[in-house]
Amino acid sequence: MLRLSDLTLPLDHAPEELDAAVCARLGIELGALERVTVVRRGNDARRKNAIKLVYTLDVLVKDEAKVLAAHHGDQHVRPTPDTSYKFVTHAPEGFDGPRPVVIGAGPCGLLAALVLAQMGFRPIIVERGKAVRERTKDTWGLWRRSVLDTESNVQFGEGGAGTFSDGKLYSRIKDSRHLGRKVLTEFVKAGAPDDILTEAHPHIGTFRLVTMVMSMRETIEQLGGEYRFGTRVDDFEVEQGEDGERRITGLHLSNGEFLPATHVIMAVGHSARDTFEVLHGRGVHIEAKPFAIGVRIEHPQSWIDTARYGDNAGNKILGPAAYSIAHKASNGRTVYSFCMCPGGRVVAAASEPGRVVTNGMSQYSRAEFNANSGLVVDIDPDKDYPGDPLAGIAFQRKFEELAYKAGGENYKAPGQKLGDFLADRPSSEFGEVIPSYQPGVHLTELKQCLPDFVVDAIREALPVFGRQVPGYDHPDVVMTGVETRTSSRFGSRAARTCRASIRGGFTLRAKGRATPGASFRLRLTASAWPKRSRWNWRRHDGFHGGHRAIRCHRSRRRRGRAVLRGDGRTARQARAVARPCRSAGQEDPDFGRRALQLHQRSHRARPLPFGQSSLREIRAQPLYCGRFHRAGRCLWHRLARKDAGSTVLRRFGQADRGDVAGGMRQGRRCGELRRCAW
Repeated sequence: MLRLSDLTLPLDHAPEELDAAVCARLGIELGALERVTVVRRGNDARRKNAIKLVYTLDVLVKDEAKVLAAHHGDQHVRPTPDTSYKFVTHAPEGFDGPRPVVIGAGPCGLLAALVLAQMGFRPIIVERGKAVRERTKDTWGLWRRSVLDTESNVQFGEGGAGTFSDGKLYSRIKDSRHLGRKVLTEFVKAGAPDDILTEAHPHIGTFRLVTMVMSMRETIEQLGGEYRFGTRVDDFEVEQGEDGERRITGLHLSNGEFLPATHVIMAVGHSARDTFEVLHGRGVHIEAKPFAIGVRIEHPQSWIDTARYGDNAGNKILGPAAYSIAHKASNGRTVYSFCMCPGGRVVAAASEPGRVVTNGMSQYSRAEFNANSGLVVDIDPDKDYPGDPLAGIAFQRKFEELAYKAGGENYKAPGQKLGDFLADRPSSEFGEVIPSYQPGVHLTELKQCLPDFVVDAIREALPVFGRQVPGYDHPDVVMTGVETRTSSRFGSRAARTCRASIRGGFTLRAKGRATPGASFRLRLTASAWPKRSRWNWRRHDGFHGGHRAIRCHRSRRRRGRAVLRGDGRTARQARAVARPCRSAGQEDPDFGRRALQLHQRSHRARPLPFGQSSLREIRAQPLYCGRFHRAGRCLWHRLARKDAGSTVLRRFGQADRGDVAGGMRQGRRCGELRRCAW
């Protein structure tokens, strides 16, 4: 079977046109096509009046070898990969050894427990909150009566924080082992809709997640697993062995019980602050990790649909529109949208008394009147709370407490109209947009519960976002504070291998790897590495306008669609006046070879940018942005072995591209290469 990707068809195409398009793409007769299975379907809405559907298909043909040979080198025509899940091991028959313990019944803990149960290890799941049905009642108690249960709320309980969210099931992290397929398959078995297997951006929604989580619990219990709800882990018992290495031997629970355990999976989520403090006190090596803080912003969903889809707004195939936007502010901070919930509502997500936290939620239908999204600014631990890795907790609590006071100290959230926020004046009444947050919004000034640099960055970004998404910066748009739980504040050097490093040799280890799909809100995993996406290289996208090139920012958040230009024009405007470039390296036949050699010398341990592995591929790419500028143009440099990026190879559009000294005389030095956005 063949995997055919990136096949585009019009939005309103007839079903039979799919087979014809496959045959035309593969160059075969219709009779040679036996079966077509849709693996994924997305849409390309860059031209909102000419939206296309983008398919990834599994195709069964009569002469597979001949078709593959005819398309040799085509990355969009390949053999279908094996997406079945491979268990790392299985418990021996009649296993009665130490049972593994999973702390936390959120997305990660739920999937870890399920896989352990399927391997025959009969895990014990310890969850501080209640079962999902009882937890739902407690959560509504906060939303309707302003009564907070600190152990059973949006953050704590079966299903984790993702249960009361948009239920997103996609990640921008590469999944070369197809582990996410295992997650989606298990969700469908538990009652999730079948379309999550094929939609490019699948989601489930809160009500369906509740029944799905209950079904997965029943499966785990049938396989020998055991749940202990309402039980918090208060401490860890650690002993030192003869070899000098400290090992975990058990857990001290909140009910006074001691639970023997030698294999523990920590899946406590981002809000178990007391557990992090205990781990740190026990010598666990914890590192502060960047996160973000900001507000929830609400627009009528119809505004977003029109801005993104134009005349196609309301199309059932497209559904409610979403957006993903980002801006690098002049103060060095990145402002970006987070956990966008089409047709949803803003909900109270506090887990500690005397503090206000917001979050976004939607049902499967996404039929609520408003769209909402987090509008957040990145926090740098080294800059904002250096030293103690636990200082991030105090940082968050400070602004959550300020939001509680600004909202009236009754769990109402502070809010402000966008126009008043930009004008630096308090809001007194709502306009066209009515907020959805419960138990209510108290109009005030948001600057009193946000850091100054966050306020400045958001004020700068809002007009920019208004140009990208028409209506985004409408004066009546409502902003509700505060959003602080974007991701965990802690990490470890060994986090990517799921082995938590403990000082003194004491380790907590999870067998296997946490899958990229093991979360109902997988965008959290992408937002956990803001610096990585912010500092990615930019590449030439094949168009020239005058002497300047349009460049596409290869950011995870922006998915490579947002185009940056020196004059601020959009991609569509720029392409209207641009001329296509046949080959970025065509002017210099030897350019690709020299660039490849220089890259290998300067970055021996670093892979080639964008995965190039051949001379032909790298010839089609330009050199990286240089450190010299003149009159708005970039002077390009090559990563020379001796001078690491300060040698100018050529100025774009100039004949004297080898005039290094001339370029340096006429240019001005850029302060820092990675922050250069020309």
